[in-house]
Amino acid sequence: MSFTRIKPGGWAVNEKLTSAQQNQLDIDHANAVDKTGDTVEGLITFQGGGGITIATGGFLTISGGSLNISGAGNSINLLSGASLTTDATSPVSFGGTLSVAGATTLGALTVNGITALNGATTVTGALTTSNTVTANGAVTTNSTLTTNDPVTHNDSVTCNSGLVVESGVLDLRPGAGALVEAGASLVHANLSNQTYQSGAVCTYQSGSSLTLNSGSTASIGGQMLFASGSTPLYNNGSSTTVIAGATWAFNNTPTFAAGLTVNGGTISHGVATTTNLAGTTTIAGSSNRLRLTSRDVTRVYDATNAVPSRLVFGGGGNQSPTVDTLNGFTILTAFDGSLPQEIAITLSPPHGSTLKTVRFSWAGTGSPGVTLSVLASGSTLASVSTTTTGDIDLSPDVVVDRVNQTYRARLRYTTGTVDGTVSLLRVTTICTVSEYDEG
Repeated sequence: MSFTRIKPGGWAVNEKLTSAQQNQLDIDHANAVDKTGDTVEGLITFQGGGGITIATGGFLTISGGSLNISGAGNSINLLSGASLTTDATSPVSFGGTLSVAGATTLGALTVNGITALNGATTVTGALTTSNTVTANGAVTTNSTLTTNDPVTHNDSVTCNSGLVVESGVLDLRPGAGALVEAGASLVHANLSNQTYQSGAVCTYQSGSSLTLNSGSTASIGGQMLFASGSTPLYNNGSSTTVIAGATWAFNNTPTFAAGLTVNGGTISHGVATTTNLAGTTTIAGSSNRLRLTSRDVTRVYDATNAVPSRLVFGGGGNQSPTVDTLNGFTILTAFDGSLPQEIAITLSPPHGSTLKTVRFSWAGTGSPGVTLSVLASGSTLASVSTTTTGDIDLSPDVVVDRVNQTYRARLRYTTGTVDGTVSLLRVTTICTVSEYDEG
């Protein structure tokens, strides 16, 4: 509101107004009452109890400048039924704390300070905050919500068009959880990862399942534990690969309906482990064997299986050698002029083993002398001549080649008195083996 000074220099004593001056004073008085066309160049101060009331249809326009509210305790109050509306292109900027206690509907809003939403809040445009947002009630956004600082929700958050985390970590604190309800899905895109840190546990409750479709891979750096009553099921076409350095441990007996394939590495058994091969076990490949930890294997050969190089006959139709089937001996008898006599037993040491020891157990009468030999296809591997009865050990120490060689233990009766005897009691072989010999 402005007034035109009728007499800027002041009035003289008893000076009277002209008609024109009276008309101007009347106009200024009317303008002061109805406020039309007023211009205020100074400040207007409302004392306690003072105020401005804008009736229905009225409005307050700030075409330039700003509306400043200063002093602690001062506020803008929107009473019941009132509203605060901004145009779509008009930004609303809060440099301090914005506290909303009731339902609020916002278009585009940028908040640089702390925002507390204590009631239901609906944001129909983009909401951008650069500080903490705390929502104690429901927050509904129909557009993008961008935050550069933590957002705290004391109530549930519903995202009808998805939730995107551009960077940082989606952190579920102790006591919190993520629930994927029936009909929903949790999808990992190509090249994404799901990591369980040390001590973490992934639990599938009764009735749940983990399905790896064709071409998918699950890599587990820690432990995967299947609780009591759970059943890992591998459908047709699926596979489980245990890479080098990894361990697959079963605390209970596993069942492989379609077999178990190990492409490399070693299947190890503990000291107290028993492998029960009740069904058919196939070792493919003509050169493949069932490997064993190196050990000594002892075989005893029945002396009644000894074969003579020739038969010798004495007086009265007696024959040498003869077989004592009751005791399992083969007996050579020295008739007059019948020496030397010899018998041999075919040996069957395991192929690929080391023929370490061949033991001849023999007895005799009439001061006999014998030559004991181990032969491979007629070639002598080891030999000794002795008159000492009992157990005599020979040490060929050769690798057995059952494909190209035959092996025999031979006893030759060389010296002794007439009617003396030599009895072969048994032959024993000791072989060091490192693989199972199917022969």
